[in-house]
Amino acid sequence: MDIDPILIVKFTNLQFPVGLLGRPGGGVRVAETWPNSTSEVAEIGETVSGGGPNVVLTMTPGDPSSCVWRAEQSARFQRPGWDVALSATVEVRATATDYRLEERTLATLNGETVADMKHAATIPRDLA
Repeated sequence: MDIDPILIVKFTNLQFPVGLLGRPGGGVRVAETWPNSTSEVAEIGETVSGGGPNVVLTMTPGDPSSCVWRAEQSARFQRPGWDVALSATVEVRATATDYRLEERTLATLNGETVADMKHAATIPRDLA
């Protein structure tokens, strides 16, 4: 992606999100990425890990219908013989008349999918 170097803002302290602002192909892109983390809960022998929320926003200036906002997050809980993982994504787009929403939640148990729920909605824009 070609980004105007004057518009790059980057945070490198991994305790905070990494942001990037630029003009890919004349548009604007803002990204916020949290590093994955892992913690041990010694009292119950569990490892907790995950990342996010990771967010990306893209838009072409002067064209609100080009806007796309996407977020994703994950969490995982592991013990001997037991491994549960969850991931969720949401994306919002706009047209001249509507917002379009797509969501997905995925759950696995020991590597097997136990739920994969998807939802989509079209929401009229109230421009009055």
